[in-house]
Amino acid sequence: MTFVIYIIASILHHHHALCQIFLHDIIFTYMSRKLGNVFRSNQFKIKY
Repeated sequence: MTFVIYIIASILHHHHALCQIFLHDIIFTYMSRKLGNVFRSNQFKIKY
């Protein structure tokens, strides 16, 4: 198990920039979706 973690850590270290972009993309997509849902529900409340 520790060996697997070590391999993953080394891969993450080597592809740090790629990983940051990937994680940022996931977080951004998730957050924008959440905010979009909140915004839509607020608009719905305001309109009706």
